[in-house]
Amino acid sequence: MNSLNDIVLFTFIILFIIRTVGLATCVEFFQKKRDSKQIHLIVSWVIQLLQNVLIVYALIVNIVDDIIFLFTLIGVVQFYFLDIMGITRYYHEINEKNAILFLVFVVICSVLVFFIAGNNMAVIFNNIFVLGIQIYMIITPLIKFKDFKSKIGTSGKWYYITFISGALLIPIAIYTNSLGYKWGVYDAESTFIIFLFHTPVLIAHMFLILFIVHLEYISTNEKKNDLKDKYSHNLGNIMQSISSAQELINNKMISKEEATELEGIIETKIDEASKLIREIREL
Repeated sequence: MNSLNDIVLFTFIILFIIRTVGLATCVEFFQKKRDSKQIHLIVSWVIQLLQNVLIVYALIVNIVDDIIFLFTLIGVVQFYFLDIMGITRYYHEINEKNAILFLVFVVICSVLVFFIAGNNMAVIFNNIFVLGIQIYMIITPLIKFKDFKSKIGTSGKWYYITFISGALLIPIAIYTNSLGYKWGVYDAESTFIIFLFHTPVLIAHMFLILFIVHLEYISTNEKKNDLKDKYSHNLGNIMQSISSAQELINNKMISKEEATELEGIIETKIDEASKLIREIREL
């Protein structure tokens, strides 16, 4: 392996470390919140790590050209889980079953293109689909901006920084292809070209982790505020009911039966207050 291939290998090692951090972050969030969105993000990170291992192995044994279709097909699946099944669901509801069926359909189409039209056309098909996902992720929030803003909040800036930094790879890839380099510039003769191609990928991954952390932090705070309003409102109503019932009992202008009934209401309300306090402590 020559020195330039060593540089490519080094960039993939860095990418592997960044993706491992992303996986650990999402696993931690899932353990705390048990949210299915995090499951899909975890699946995406795992696939990306497997992608790393595959391409490093291919570089070592020099079979990159032979597995480029498999590499891009895996990329289709991981981008779909990351963007559509994961990030999109923070601001847009989707039918998970239909989404999975659509992914299966795309994978089948990609395999058919591979067998019918060959490796190069299949790779182009996969790259076009990934590009379509990125365009969808950029345009959809603009179309549904109010919903996006209300659910994403200040995390929106990290959202667009992440996708714009990743989108920088498109003109760079067009430029490197025009120079005759293959996708991934594994055959590049220039250190500058290698870093030019891989830098947007590394930066986009780092911003992606920042976006997920920031979004989870914002959503957790919003949930806490909502629960605070809910519990304070409910406890206020309970205390008001207890106070009103106690005043009626103290006035001694009601019958014994009515007083007994009010005492029962007070006991019920005290039980409700106790349950709310236990829920608050559990949170």
